[in-house]
Amino acid sequence: MVSSMVFLALLVAAQDCRTFSDDIERLACFDAQSAPAEPVSVDEFELQKSAVDIALANSLRDPLSAIAYEVSDPLSCDVLSVLPGQGKRCICYSVNSKNAMGGYVGVTMQTALMHQIENARYVALPTGMPMTADGLRACHNANIRKRPASKIADQVSK
Repeated sequence: MVSSMVFLALLVAAQDCRTFSDDIERLACFDAQSAPAEPVSVDEFELQKSAVDIALANSLRDPLSAIAYEVSDPLSCDVLSVLPGQGKRCICYSVNSKNAMGGYVGVTMQTALMHQIENARYVALPTGMPMTADGLRACHNANIRKRPASKIADQVSK
């Protein structure tokens, strides 16, 4: 896995990631790129949060049941111990939704890795990594705020 990541990192310099036909290789190519160093505008914050809405609409068992939804401003993945040292951007989020049995699973803080795929388009990839106490503090310091759960539901039919 590490040797393939190094190989893909070398390919990134020579090739546009959009040319990879395999989904895994394409995402790994984007992973190998560093996040932009310039500050992110408020409009970009909203675009990145919308990417989290889309990711949750596609990954929750029952996205229409989502409640208690919160999303942070983007922050360095380094402070969350998610892919440290790679200069990536992450967003923290929490949501409660129904499981396959119809019961609510409870609210847990999660992180999503942000990928800029075009000038002003983003993809959020939930990391599924456990949250540390330092990570929770970093999420709360990143202006985590309530967001209407309807933003997730709005993405279901698109």
